Amino acid sequence: MADDLGVHFSTLYREIRRNRSADDGEYDSFQAQEKAQSRKEIARRVSLCTPENEILVMKQLEADLSPDVMAGRAKLKGKGPTLSSSTIYKLIEKNRNRGGKMYRKLPRQGRKYRRNRTGVPGKGKLKVRQGQELEERPPGINDRSEPGHIEIDLMFSGETVWLTSVDRFTRKLRLVALPGKEGAPIAEAVYSWLESGDIRSITTDRGLEWSDLNPWVLDLLKSKLNLYFCRPYHSWEKGSIENLNRLLRRYFPKGKNLPWSENNREEAQRIEEMMNRRPRRILGYRTPEEVEKEWNLTRRRAAWRETMAGEAVKAA
Repeated sequence: MADDLGVHFSTLYREIRRNRSADDGEYDSFQAQEKAQSRKEIARRVSLCTPENEILVMKQLEADLSPDVMAGRAKLKGKGPTLSSSTIYKLIEKNRNRGGKMYRKLPRQGRKYRRNRTGVPGKGKLKVRQGQELEERPPGINDRSEPGHIEIDLMFSGETVWLTSVDRFTRKLRLVALPGKEGAPIAEAVYSWLESGDIRSITTDRGLEWSDLNPWVLDLLKSKLNLYFCRPYHSWEKGSIENLNRLLRRYFPKGKNLPWSENNREEAQRIEEMMNRRPRRILGYRTPEEVEKEWNLTRRRAAWRETMAGEAVKAA
């Protein structure tokens, strides 16, 4: 029979085993055809590459969300159609094949970033005294178990310098526009952050902006918090701020000369608020604002339980 049909004999065995009657074990061709058609209907996937989903993806691309963040956020919230990142990329590719420009909204557009991690032998630009080395940083900072420990860096756009900081726990961004990289404006901006009282340590590199500060300014900073420096030419040791700077480069492209203006301060505030409302994969597709609120709520609940336990002890 297999020879007559031009198939392997095992194909016939599979066909009979798959489609024979559950009652008497007999094979009926009409029932087999009905079963095959039913399985085909179940297995047929409905395409998610629809015009409606394409509009939805375009809106999120315009909000500077990557396909991975779109998919993760939709799954977290459980609202609307849940598209995988691969489906979103298919939508973008189909749009491009039709002459569309959705792909131009992608964050990186296929560009590859490479970083030399071998380091450069020799001394750093700034001499660091004992106790300020990154190796001296306590485990409470390294394991990111609590907020209040930030990494800071500078980004340059011609006449405008952007002072960036990120909390290692919440990934909350602080962004300040400065008219130059002199040490005094940087120290003044950092002091303004310290007034909130929620910063306990700073990790940064050994750039010249720190060596421009008078020794007493550094001593004053260290009297208010712990100040740690990466090893020379090892900027990836403050990877959180380096990754965030890469995201910020969408708005401040490297090599673009941005003249200084007081309006840059308002632009910094706008981008700071936008980035702190942006879902992040490292946070389980939550936003920095959401993580901060969850931490504050957890801390208030713990304080309430401690208060109630103390009152119970007094009542006893």
